[in-house]
Amino acid sequence: MLVLCILLANNTLHYIRSKNRLIEFNQKEITLVTEEIAYEVENSKNSAAYMEDRMAQELRTASIAIQQSLPADYHDISKDQLKQLAKKLMISHITLLAPVGDDIIGVKSSDPKEINMSTKEWGYWYTSFQELLSQQPITTKKGLTLPHFWSGPIEIAFSNPNHIDKWGYY
Repeated sequence: MLVLCILLANNTLHYIRSKNRLIEFNQKEITLVTEEIAYEVENSKNSAAYMEDRMAQELRTASIAIQQSLPADYHDISKDQLKQLAKKLMISHITLLAPVGDDIIGVKSSDPKEINMSTKEWGYWYTSFQELLSQQPITTKKGLTLPHFWSGPIEIAFSNPNHIDKWGYY
């Protein structure tokens, strides 16, 4: 009976010690996996931000090419000119914005849905447009600001909820 009690006590101690080691090992493993996931999430965020900034820089280059290719007065620009230029520069479309009263609207565009589109209710986008048009520094913290240029984050198009894109404004 004494031997049975000693064996039972020994097995119980061995079970408890093994269980505690397994729990400790699993906790360490979970911590390592969690740290790895956090690292990968941070890398993904940084990669996405880098790609958005590169896209914005490319849009600024396209914007300068557009400015140099079109007449200074938007009244002298046709929809076909904008369509051809958008195709040549491999961008979705070109919309020219102008202040009209207390709003900023699309006055010419290669996308007919953008014509007469109000931006007044667009929040920080509208604020950024106002700052660009008055040649003030852009104060919006979202997106990328370069000289005379602002590009917001990748967003759903106001003119087409099925279209997600990156926009740049010069």
